[in-house]
Amino acid sequence: MKSISGFNSSGYGSFGENEPISSRALNRMAAGIDKSRTMFSQGIEFQSSIGGVGFSTTQEVNFNTFTSPFQVFLTESEGEPAVGVVVGAVNNVIPLINGTIMTNPAYTPLLLPTSAGDYVVTIKCKADPAPVPFPKSDSEIKIESHPTTDTDSEGYISLAFVTVTVTSGVPSYAINQLVSGSLWAERHKYTEPGTASYFFYRV
Repeated sequence: MKSISGFNSSGYGSFGENEPISSRALNRMAAGIDKSRTMFSQGIEFQSSIGGVGFSTTQEVNFNTFTSPFQVFLTESEGEPAVGVVVGAVNNVIPLINGTIMTNPAYTPLLLPTSAGDYVVTIKCKADPAPVPFPKSDSEIKIESHPTTDTDSEGYISLAFVTVTVTSGVPSYAINQLVSGSLWAERHKYTEPGTASYFFYRV
């Protein structure tokens, strides 16, 4: 005898070859088939049946995307730990990284130091005596030991603080973002022999 799940114990009976089936049972079968369809709703798949409703979701893989100007992120360069920096500008000047302007996708990320200590990913804003535009177009992003020291010819703005710890000869890195967003900067030189002062504002 052939039977459909839910019929032989539901009070609607079962049927075999050459046996009649009531219209009520046939309607019940149609409703059961309809409920067993697989449906999708906003990424959730659910399947309804006489026994209940089952839910499942597709596996999602999320990738971090960095869009804020001067955002510092961990990466690799030829298998070595390094940092990349999202493109930003200081007074409409886009800095260099390893001699290449940041807008060039071929720029080489900055290799991270392997010795334990405190470092900063910083913009080295180069300057000439006034009256000339500040900063110079060859200003660059570098990794320097913390703290940095300004001079008459260069002022530093730290983008991120990097802590390097070494365990059993293996370095590990923690990055704390200090500045995000493009910047406006001013250089003020008041009196000799005092060093020029530098001021940075988020745009």
